[in-house]
Amino acid sequence: FLQLKLRLHNLIDKILNKDNQAFLIHGVTSSGKTEIYMQIAKSIIDQNKKVLMLLPEIALTPQMRKGFKARFGNKVSVIHSGLTPKQREIEWNRIYNQEVEIVIGPRSAIFTPLENIGLIILDEEHDNSYKQENAPRYTTHSIAEYRRDYFQCRLIYGSATPGLEIYYNASQKKLTLLTLNKRATKNKLP
Repeated sequence: FLQLKLRLHNLIDKILNKDNQAFLIHGVTSSGKTEIYMQIAKSIIDQNKKVLMLLPEIALTPQMRKGFKARFGNKVSVIHSGLTPKQREIEWNRIYNQEVEIVIGPRSAIFTPLENIGLIILDEEHDNSYKQENAPRYTTHSIAEYRRDYFQCRLIYGSATPGLEIYYNASQKKLTLLTLNKRATKNKLP
């Protein structure tokens, strides 16, 4: 356990010591990626910056929301198409008025009016849901990279099975590859 904690701490330090960089956290399931996201988010918020946390689908938001809300309270906004129009309006206004520090949502959340972004996270980056197939067509990865350049912030791609393009970019040193090959729990890999 102590070894794992030290390993996570080292990865967090590597990310926090590089501004305006992109990272791939290639970690097996239950390796601690979410804990890394939360600890880096805390550090970014302490610098008075915002965090944008993207998930491939709405079904994953309740679990992520629960974890982030437990740690960050009402400064978390969740926005997605499953909300009622009134709920979406309320959340959009909270984001627009800079009342939140963390926005969690699927690919469309990349367009929220969040300012002063210090960190963008694409969890499960390999998922095809990050590609908008009908008009307007876009890939969330491209918009995230644009926003990273605009805000000069960190961008983290996380996955147990990274997409070929992201993995290739990591091998070409276009982004930093960080590996977690052991689970945080004592459960064995399948």
